[in-house]
Amino acid sequence: MRPLTEREVRRLRGRLRAAEKRERSGRTGPIVAGAAVSAVLWALTLLASDAPAGAITVFWLAVGGGITVWVLREHGRELAGTVEPLRSALRRREAEEYRFAATEFAEVEEAEDEGAAYAFQIDAGRLAFVVGQEFYPEADFPSLDFSIVYAMAEGGHAATMDIESRADRGTPSRKLPARFRFVDDFPEHLEVRTGTIENLERILDPEVMGT
Repeated sequence: MRPLTEREVRRLRGRLRAAEKRERSGRTGPIVAGAAVSAVLWALTLLASDAPAGAITVFWLAVGGGITVWVLREHGRELAGTVEPLRSALRRREAEEYRFAATEFAEVEEAEDEGAAYAFQIDAGRLAFVVGQEFYPEADFPSLDFSIVYAMAEGGHAATMDIESRADRGTPSRKLPARFRFVDDFPEHLEVRTGTIENLERILDPEVMGT
């Protein structure tokens, strides 16, 4: 664990401002949509019903208002799950950083939208795995020198994740087929195992003979 840098604090503040803006603007949509739907149904009911117009109006005001309040409440809960972790991380101002300095890396092809999967040779006999949908290739990732930084909220969970690369995007020295993603004990994200890129198949599936 380490303190957030000033750059990371600024980035968190920017994300918080954007999330708060979405939260504010998110209230307008349900209100407008609820009012529009209620107005259409009110008009259709007036045309189709012999009931007094006042009673129909009161009915749809009540129903439309109830629907709008429910949608606003659910939408607010969803957005709060984005805003509050950012506020919490800014109060805590700590990060977990995982640094990778590798000599080479391999890629295991994706299967069933499980995200990217890489094995990085972090020293002569250890492989570190990076797995997840957050790790698809970008301009400078994957590389041989990078960090994965989690800004931590007060409850002990990660509020945000960033990849900070210190090298150009690299090319995997090996690429394994997606069938290896279906082994019983495929490595979890940030798991470290003994072995090398050359014998990666046997690390993932001990029943596989070397090639």
